[in-house]
Amino acid sequence: MGNCGIILGRILKLHPKTVMKLFGPEKPEISVIVPTIRSEEELPRLFEGLVKQTITSFEIILAYRFYPSGLARNKGASIAKGEYLVFLDDDIGLGSDKVLENLRDVLKSDPQIGLTGASTLLPPDANAFQKRVAKEIPRMIFPVVEKLTESDMVTTQCWAQRRECFEKVGPFSEVIERGVDPEYRRRVRDFGYKIVIAPQTWTYHPPPKDFVSFIQQTYRNGRASARAQKTHPELVAPVPDEGNPDNRADRGFLFRILRSLWKLLEGIVRLRFLLVSERIVYSIGYIIGRIKT
Repeated sequence: MGNCGIILGRILKLHPKTVMKLFGPEKPEISVIVPTIRSEEELPRLFEGLVKQTITSFEIILAYRFYPSGLARNKGASIAKGEYLVFLDDDIGLGSDKVLENLRDVLKSDPQIGLTGASTLLPPDANAFQKRVAKEIPRMIFPVVEKLTESDMVTTQCWAQRRECFEKVGPFSEVIERGVDPEYRRRVRDFGYKIVIAPQTWTYHPPPKDFVSFIQQTYRNGRASARAQKTHPELVAPVPDEGNPDNRADRGFLFRILRSLWKLLEGIVRLRFLLVSERIVYSIGYIIGRIKT
């Protein structure tokens, strides 16, 4: 594969709302689709991992500064040529040189597997605050598994599917800001597919670097969740903290409030300051989002 610096140089010349194939053969086996807003800040680590992959028959497609994320991923998929689509977030690092190979092999092994993804670990250079976030906040990390594991922790941070699955299930929602992944996973399961974590496959995903960033992200998530609940409740799917598959319909506003209060109480009892802060700020964002939407 070509030089990582050349690829990054092309990215810096892109204009907002651009979808572009950055690299790859005319008929790739895999299309790697990366939505990004802050490409020059986040992408070097990801591309350094991509250039080392054992599979070389893949293209890289960048969807630059589209919003929301579902629109960005659909734009990328619209020009993809590969038999397999791999969606990656711009701020991750690949855990090994076999990530693409492992994801492809899982999909090849069983036609009933609709989505496969990677475990999530902290980056090796994570600071003390990020380690604390990962310890206290659910769904920040997911340990590496030794065998195929059905899980709700397959997210667009790193997931792969056959092109035929994407065409059958349909595109990502373009009308909700948050909750795109669980809504799509629900559709995949409704079509009878399985969703699994690939063995010995992981990415590094950094939590917020400091308390201010953590609070800002939590508040945004709360507001976005409220907007989705109020404007498109039919698209809202549950997100279990434990990562176990959950196909139940969303239980509505009252249930969310009660669940937040329960998590708040849990954080207080277990002396988890960040979990308590996350529950309070998320709830504030959610309530404001409900009022102002």
